[in-house]
Amino acid sequence: MTGYKEENELKDKQLETAEKCGKIKAFIGLVKEGTFTAADAAERIGMSTEEFEKLMNT
Repeated sequence: MTGYKEENELKDKQLETAEKCGKIKAFIGLVKEGTFTAADAAERIGMSTEEFEKLMNT
């Protein structure tokens, strides 16, 4: 049973990561459109402006 619990925890973590990546990509698009500033988008995602700007430039 332990393997099943660990597998579910891993899937939950992967889903959480995928959701955050999707939000980041969406906000990058909104910043490029001029809807949000990089600082506003970073705050809404929960990361620093510097981190967000690095992701925008990759």
